[in-house]
Amino acid sequence: MEKPFKKAVGELAALSYMPDKGRIRTTEIALALAALGGPHLEYSRAQVIGTNGKGAAAFFLARLLSAHGLKTGLYTSPHLVNIRERIAFDGKLISEEDFAGLYFRFKPVFKKFRLTQFERLTVMAAGYFSQNKADLAVLETGIGGGGDAVTALCAPLLLYTAISPEHEDILGHGLRRIAAAKAAPLANCRFAFSTPQPRRGAADILRAAAKNSSAKLVFTRYPRRVRLTARGTGFEYRGHNYQVPMFGKECALNAALALEAARHILGAEFHPEKARAALSGAVWPGRLQIIRLKNCNPLLVSCAHNAASLDADIAVIKTLLKKRIIPHDNLRVLFGVSGGRDSRAFFKKVSAVFKNVTVTKVPGSECAFEKLRAAKGAEIIEDCREAGRRIVGPRPAEKCFAVIIGSIYLAGAVLESAGVSAIPGR
Repeated sequence: MEKPFKKAVGELAALSYMPDKGRIRTTEIALALAALGGPHLEYSRAQVIGTNGKGAAAFFLARLLSAHGLKTGLYTSPHLVNIRERIAFDGKLISEEDFAGLYFRFKPVFKKFRLTQFERLTVMAAGYFSQNKADLAVLETGIGGGGDAVTALCAPLLLYTAISPEHEDILGHGLRRIAAAKAAPLANCRFAFSTPQPRRGAADILRAAAKNSSAKLVFTRYPRRVRLTARGTGFEYRGHNYQVPMFGKECALNAALALEAARHILGAEFHPEKARAALSGAVWPGRLQIIRLKNCNPLLVSCAHNAASLDADIAVIKTLLKKRIIPHDNLRVLFGVSGGRDSRAFFKKVSAVFKNVTVTKVPGSECAFEKLRAAKGAEIIEDCREAGRRIVGPRPAEKCFAVIIGSIYLAGAVLESAGVSAIPGR
């Protein structure tokens, strides 16, 4: 007999991730939440919006709040290896039993309102945090803002990470339309923090949206003395030194955003020492993370999914090479992108820096792969699991330092084939 968890995951996998005409709707999920008695209204909520760094900022904030004694839920997407990664409470992933229990208990409501896969997972997270009597839930937006399922949970506090062009087939073309979509939730919140936006146009749109609502918008300060070492990224913020075991100035920016939000939520109860301890162990898996697995080559994972994050990650990797934190010799790159990304432009950026590049197909992204089939100077291995086995392992074809660049789905497939069933580092 099929296990309830496996059956629930199978049913979710068979569903569309978004509505047929794009994920620009919140009515159905709002009706579903109301039918369930509004479980999301039983705790405070903070929603993280942006293009890059949303998951890391949400993860940092959840760790900071848990370290200060708040019972904290965390909802993120997508997952790297296991779907349970999306829903966590006080640092622990939802169990298979609770996942299946929530899914089948809520299934009649899911069917009544014809909810998509992402909408169902969002409702399940809302119910799980209520079931565990959360004090606060940190919620990562899926795509955009105004029409995202997470926005239906009506968070009074918003956090904005860097905004840049992405998902233009859904959000519209150009930075202004994308920033406007992400700014829409400001109409219904009370307070918002934003990192210093790298594009002035995005900052202007956020300011205008806040001005037209009752929301107070505050841009965080730049972290000072940002330094990259073998231990991760160190920085100074508001006179205190912090360290995160992840690489890049973007980590410092997102950690500073989380620190400001934590100070706002906790008030006088915020303690820099507790914050320092929380961040010192905060590894957001798969984001410029070095992973060492039994019988495998050492691996650096970069889940850069758009042009801005790819540029940022390549710059960090070049710094890691310069500082000899990762070796120059025998470096092998496994590259693959998903969806409607410009795979040729992405490959051009990668091949300009790295010599030994293997191109592979991300599951479900045939079009992006076909554009690269004739890529010059690259080895082509269509099956990403086979490519991962040869380069990463277990028992790889040769010893090297492996780097995965591109889709999180590629990283997840390779890690799963290497025997990872639970996410390392979380």
